[in-house]
Amino acid sequence: MGAIKAVFDVMKKLALKLVEDGEGARKVVEIRVEGARSLAAAKKVASSIANSQLVKTAFFGEDPNFRQIMAAIGYAGVPINCATVDVFV
Repeated sequence: MGAIKAVFDVMKKLALKLVEDGEGARKVVEIRVEGARSLAAAKKVASSIANSQLVKTAFFGEDPNFRQIMAAIGYAGVPINCATVDVFV
């Protein structure tokens, strides 16, 4: 199991380096979705957040807020319970 984790860690570092070295990249944001009903639902939510122009603009301007992230989650089309959502920036 240790070898698998080591390979995963190396691959994650390489993927992060690719993002950091991207042309015009000024910020790197990690989006983590926990507690979703399925992996597919988590991916939909993360993708919706990552592709949201409002969220991108907010992070670029160094002023991200809960409303923009929650709006992006809502656009994912995944049923959620707003009372159980925690957003950390």
